[in-house]
Amino acid sequence: MDTDAFRLAACEFPCDNPGLSHGAAWICRSLTGMPRAIVRAAGGPRRTDPPLSEPGWPQTEAPIERSDTIPSAAPTEPAPSPPPSQPDAFSELLLIAKAILRSRGHAAEHAVDAVFLQGSVEGVSDGARAALVQLGHLRAGEAEIAAQTRALLAGWRSALDGSGDLAACGDTTLDGLCAELLAGLEGRPGARDELRRALRTRGVAAFGLLSLAA
Repeated sequence: MDTDAFRLAACEFPCDNPGLSHGAAWICRSLTGMPRAIVRAAGGPRRTDPPLSEPGWPQTEAPIERSDTIPSAAPTEPAPSPPPSQPDAFSELLLIAKAILRSRGHAAEHAVDAVFLQGSVEGVSDGARAALVQLGHLRAGEAEIAAQTRALLAGWRSALDGSGDLAACGDTTLDGLCAELLAGLEGRPGARDELRRALRTRGVAAFGLLSLAA
């Protein structure tokens, strides 16, 4: 019996028995690829189907190495440190006054904070008290400098820090007032002009600090 009469023009899909049909045979070159028609002449030799692989893919897969080690995170740079805080203007003035006394060899710089900040002469030597009395910044026998001097210091502090104006400073100049107080702390009223020049050299002007004018 001639079985060619029972052969179909094209095989079914999937093509499990390509010998039972003529013409196109539908095959897939990969497990998930689209089917393609492979045409061969009727009665011709069978075509050997190519291996199931995608073009350009390796026939064998290299083993995948596994690692249970979790890669460490990249080191992060520490946050930059904030810049050191700058002293306020009045504190800068006190630092200048102390530096001047220190450079002149006087141990009276500890009294700068007491006089300029608290308006007190506690701990000040008798010679310094006498000099402050002579300069008009202290009344004899009292533990606090004169009220007018305290008001002038408060006015200059407000003006330097920007919370006040020069109206509260009266007719005084910053370098002049500081020179008189430092001369008093040294116990040498006659050193007022010398100390005023030292203050100007360090940036203490008549109406403020030169560092604030930059």
